[in-house]
Amino acid sequence: MALENYWATNAAHEGVEWATMLLSNAPAESSRPRFRALRVQGGMENILGHRELSRQHFEQALAMARELG
Repeated sequence: MALENYWATNAAHEGVEWATMLLSNAPAESSRPRFRALRVQGGMENILGHRELSRQHFEQALAMARELG
């Protein structure tokens, strides 16, 4: 997710694609990498105007962050 700033300013669609792929191939249990992917996905969706999807992913990321501490 090191490319987050690039995606945010140049290629938000690409960021969503990568985050979606990473999340679909990652274990479902909570982890810091899964949290970051959800946060990045929510951010890129927000930039693209996909507010409902963005909110859902931000809420999942927030719940996971609270769980992970």
